[in-house]
Amino acid sequence: MEIFLESNVFVEQCFNFSEGSKLDRLKKLAKEHNIKLLSSSIVVNECKDRIRTELDLSFPIINKLPETNLVNGSNRKIRHAWTILKNDPEYKNHILSLEKFKNENKANVINLALQQFDNYIDEAKIELIDITSVSLSEIVEDYFNYNPPFEIKKNKRNEFPDAIMAKSIINYKNSTNEDLVVVSNDGGFVKSLSEQPLDGLEIKDTIGSLLNYLYLENELIINRNISYMLKDITDAVISKAKNNDVEIEVDGLHTDSSGGQYGHEYEDIEIVSAENLTIDLQNAYVINVDGSYLELEAEAQMNVSIAANFMDEEQSYWDSEEKSYFKIHYGKAFEKHDVPFICKISVEYDGKDLIFESVDYTLDLNYYTLNDVEYS
Repeated sequence: MEIFLESNVFVEQCFNFSEGSKLDRLKKLAKEHNIKLLSSSIVVNECKDRIRTELDLSFPIINKLPETNLVNGSNRKIRHAWTILKNDPEYKNHILSLEKFKNENKANVINLALQQFDNYIDEAKIELIDITSVSLSEIVEDYFNYNPPFEIKKNKRNEFPDAIMAKSIINYKNSTNEDLVVVSNDGGFVKSLSEQPLDGLEIKDTIGSLLNYLYLENELIINRNISYMLKDITDAVISKAKNNDVEIEVDGLHTDSSGGQYGHEYEDIEIVSAENLTIDLQNAYVINVDGSYLELEAEAQMNVSIAANFMDEEQSYWDSEEKSYFKIHYGKAFEKHDVPFICKISVEYDGKDLIFESVDYTLDLNYYTLNDVEYS
């Protein structure tokens, strides 16, 4: 798989490359799972221009602010410009004070910010695709025919970089059999790609939706590393069963191989033992993502013994006139089951590792899971 990052991916995240950020998580996922990250010299130049412009604009705003903590500042322009500087821990500590930041040399600050961006491009091993293969005549034709990304408006000059970038992506995709995911929320740019008959092309509008796609559709997080959670998960599953902190469905009426029915309707059901748990973590899969929290499902099997009360009609006395029981006898049932179930596992992803949180499951006990039953 290959992923192309358009400039709004970086802008949306305020160029936040710090530990645990979404861009940091993407970088680590790409490294761990051999995903090639792509971009364009157009994106690089657009981003650097954005960094220069926002930092340049932020300085006069900062100089007018009263004494405050710049890191916690709520001004949008400052926050966008400031976040990239926080990627350098030493510099972040150096300018916690607004007064110190006012004394910084603007050119030096801008160069530091640009260096942080270059560092991410290098560390994430982002490959810039070739734009020299794009046909100028095709771009000009699209311009005059108002084809995406060009629109009917006065200033279409701003769309030329998008047009070149879209054509270069199409050329690149046609030269490879790899699946390609493009991350962009630029309407015209996206439209110029989506109208092309390209197999294996996915478009995601944000890095958040990209990460969800990687987790849910490709299950990148679920690999051999999840096995280290086995003890925590096993202990949690057994503990919930022994504490009767699990939803349980029991069908006490059983049908044998000849079609005969036996058994009773149970009440006051209690799990008395749970053991010999097996759980297939190697083939666990993601079913939901909520920020840094993931929910997985894994197939499991466990020996479960239950005790339950039931009304023993044969030992009870029926009043035919009153049409009700005047003496009810309750019996006790003990059942042993070898029950398969789906275990839901909640974990947190800290950008590097999966951290176990909790488990949840339902036990469905019936004739097919029953090993033995005794009544008293």
